[in-house]
Amino acid sequence: SYVDNWIMWLPTVKGFFSPRNVKKVHSRGIEAKLNYKKQITPNWQIAISGNYSYTKSVNKGEKMSVADKSQGKQLPYIPLHAANLYTEVSWRNWQLTFRWNGYSERYTMSSNASTYTGSLKAYGVENVALQTLLPLSHVDVKVKLSVNNLFDKEYHSILSRPMPGRNYEFAIWLKIL
Repeated sequence: SYVDNWIMWLPTVKGFFSPRNVKKVHSRGIEAKLNYKKQITPNWQIAISGNYSYTKSVNKGEKMSVADKSQGKQLPYIPLHAANLYTEVSWRNWQLTFRWNGYSERYTMSSNASTYTGSLKAYGVENVALQTLLPLSHVDVKVKLSVNNLFDKEYHSILSRPMPGRNYEFAIWLKIL
């Protein structure tokens, strides 16, 4: 797609960032998705799904200043490669799930500088969860326990904002019948 007047935060000569309309952005790519589901026995089921995307989003606008090095570069915070994998094993009312999300290096500067403040390292994060449905007489109760960032990786989604290490989530849903 070709986009006119894409808004980007660009550095100014005064040292701060300001939103500016970049005259043109050319965004193109490819996405692929795979789904597989198999009923192994009446009580057992397995499901696997995955996504991959390649996204090239480039600033095609005119230079905003002499210092502007963004022309022809990938837009900030948009990864070139992104992927995820989701697997689920079900037995009766129980589900065990595993999810992996991965992203390639992302630039934080419109110049695509790979300095400490100019890019975010590629990363992949794994989550695992166990949940069950408890059908009662007038209410269904779903209980879920998740372990997020299973391998306690250090990563950043946004510059200077570290994401949490391994963390746990417990949830209960009630559905009144």
